[in-house]
Amino acid sequence: MKKTAIVIGALLIVAVFFAAVYPAFAGSAQKKLVRLKLINKSDVVVNLQLTGDEFYYLTVPANSTSTFTVMKDLYGRTTWACGASASGTLNMSSQVKLTFIPCDRTAPNKGEATQEKVSLFDSPNDVNFRYQDE
Repeated sequence: MKKTAIVIGALLIVAVFFAAVYPAFAGSAQKKLVRLKLINKSDVVVNLQLTGDEFYYLTVPANSTSTFTVMKDLYGRTTWACGASASGTLNMSSQVKLTFIPCDRTAPNKGEATQEKVSLFDSPNDVNFRYQDE
């Protein structure tokens, strides 16, 4: 009976150890996700390709809003809209909202960091902005 109590006690100690250690390993293995909201105020489809550790090809119909969940990363990006394309980067270190303005207009202002207004070939060069042209 004494041996059984020792074995059960040892197993209990091992179980408590793994229960304490497992969440630390599980948390480090889990990748971080962030939200990307795309608001398309133009009358054409906007396509956004993101290339990094993961690959995404996102499509937003004309005059609509779509929300996507992507992995945190600094992505190379290509945007197709208004019969043109532009390349650059998109920093997805936290959630971002991009508003694509109508094709025949330029943005009256650039918005603010993480809530940016996009017109092709006219993104801000401020390091605080996430959507950057090459």
